[in-house]
Amino acid sequence: MDSLSKDNNALRGTHQENMLERLNDMNNKLEDIQKSLDMYLETKRQIFPRFYFLSNDDLLEILGQSRNPAAVQPHLKKCFDNIVQLQMEKIGIDSKGGKMEAVAMFSADGEKVDFNTQVTLEGPVEAWLCDIEDTMRVTLRQQLKLCRVALKKAGTKRDKWTKEWAGQLLITTSQMQWTQDCTKALS
Repeated sequence: MDSLSKDNNALRGTHQENMLERLNDMNNKLEDIQKSLDMYLETKRQIFPRFYFLSNDDLLEILGQSRNPAAVQPHLKKCFDNIVQLQMEKIGIDSKGGKMEAVAMFSADGEKVDFNTQVTLEGPVEAWLCDIEDTMRVTLRQQLKLCRVALKKAGTKRDKWTKEWAGQLLITTSQMQWTQDCTKALS
């Protein structure tokens, strides 16, 4: 193969002894590597199914930067609908090079929802992303209950209520209340 780089003539370069066998061998090795890489990425996708929304290149970038949680931020909107950023804070006595934890999530509209519990961002990236997903669900479920209570207290005066809660919670709570009112009216 070194002779190919030294001689720019394609005709002479391709008429070397065993060239076809060497190229076929290299091609077979490349296919084996590609199959192994696909199997590795598939195992990561099985652990965190939202990785199916990412291209192989994006997934490799995330996995390659797994020690740096901030490097995952640009890919969040591909994994989670309308979540563009996590608020991350360093924890520990000395905040230089310490562990990171996620404390809140931000939507594309800039709405912030604080997590009920912080999520430590260490270990395999797919593991802590699963923890983030679970924390999102628990937090939104709890916030929805609180939002419904606040709506009942607000009654017909919803100006203050709409400013205090995230849009997704407002819409869901309003729809739940409308459904409940319609059911009561039809009964």
